Amino acid sequence: MPSATDHSANGGRLGWMLPHFFLGAISVPLLAAFWVEFIWQEAPCTLCLLQRMCMLLAGMGPLWILSQQADPLAPLALWSRGFGISVLA
Repeated sequence: MPSATDHSANGGRLGWMLPHFFLGAISVPLLAAFWVEFIWQEAPCTLCLLQRMCMLLAGMGPLWILSQQADPLAPLALWSRGFGISVLA
């Protein structure tokens, strides 16, 4: 039975920071793209719109992991489903 201080499951604290890093890495280019579109009034091309939708869908996996359980010792099935959603996106 793992204790509250045992972070060996799912990579420990570093593994728990992975969804946060993933969401941050996705949100920076998305915010920059929205800045160019709405503030600079530049119309995006069709490929740009498709890339934005795919990036938003890829961010749903880590967001789902973070919304389900805020425990670094979460079951591996939760992590597998969340990152599986990102891979499918």
